[in-house]
Amino acid sequence: MGETLEELEQRRASLYQQMQALGDFRPGTISVNFRRCGEKGCACAQFGHPGHGPQYLWNTTSGGQSRAQNLRLGPELEKAQRELENHQIFLRLWKELVGVNEKICRLRPAAQIKDAKELEALRKNFRAVLAEAAQEIDRLVQRAFRDIGKRGNVDLGASEMAIRAASHRIGGPSAGEVAPCRRRGISGCRPSLWPGSFGSLRRIPEEAICHIAARSSGLRPSA
Repeated sequence: MGETLEELEQRRASLYQQMQALGDFRPGTISVNFRRCGEKGCACAQFGHPGHGPQYLWNTTSGGQSRAQNLRLGPELEKAQRELENHQIFLRLWKELVGVNEKICRLRPAAQIKDAKELEALRKNFRAVLAEAAQEIDRLVQRAFRDIGKRGNVDLGASEMAIRAASHRIGGPSAGEVAPCRRRGISGCRPSLWPGSFGSLRRIPEEAICHIAARSSGLRPSA
């Protein structure tokens, strides 16, 4: 039988405590290096000699940038080694914490609608948001068509971002109610008009554009 919500919350609290008690940590690795100084009379120039050292170097790469630090043998090296070990512990705890939180999210029930009055209020609010977003998309697409008429082109990137923002306000599945039409049968609505980077929201701007194109040309959108 799986863990209960209470048990998962207790495990999460324990993970937080372990992370808080972890202390200093940092990512990276420590390499051991030997080098030759290049002087002919030095012992390191002899065959089989490993070179001067060992020299300890901490290094890491983040965001495309590398960082490094020379470490002296003794307390400085031991400190860095503990910090790297703590980082590995942190990664393990973090991974476990994410998994526990996911289970908690799945088990924790959502708030229940109290009565029919609250349900109706939610429906009214949803319809208001839907209408407002539909008007916003309609306005943005009309502006895009005016730009095409005036300049012969349109800033697709800016228009896409604006329409994406308006589309997100009403969510993916319900947004189809904004303009329930298709490209078929609408002149001027070519697939290449908008970039195909909308993902699940790609359908919204295409339909909105066709909706405005049909209204402008007097055509009737096909189902």
